[in-house]
Amino acid sequence: MRLQNIVSNNSHLVQVISSGINRIEKKKVIFESDMEKDYDVIVFATGFKSAANKWLKDHEYVLNEKGMPKNEVPGHWKGEKGIYCAGLSRRGLFGVSMDAKAIADDINGTIKLTAQASSLP
Repeated sequence: MRLQNIVSNNSHLVQVISSGINRIEKKKVIFESDMEKDYDVIVFATGFKSAANKWLKDHEYVLNEKGMPKNEVPGHWKGEKGIYCAGLSRRGLFGVSMDAKAIADDINGTIKLTAQASSLP
């Protein structure tokens, strides 16, 4: 469910704040306007923009021009020439975990294939 739906359907549960925050004191948020409000949970969501394509040499083997995986999910983590990326699938920590497992499995498979090939006469 998208955040806009959560906010509109359950506005008593979730509130999106886009104005400036002056400070936080325990459960109380004091805004720049001097308004104060108590919250049970505060989640900071600042967004993410990858810049890996700016500093990673040969990024085109795994990333697009926006610094995100050039391959679609579920194979987004595997680039060309042995380059992998984890955590860029926009699926949170669960996605990072899934990416890491897929990468480890792929590397393990490559190692097994290399070992089999080297044992051939």
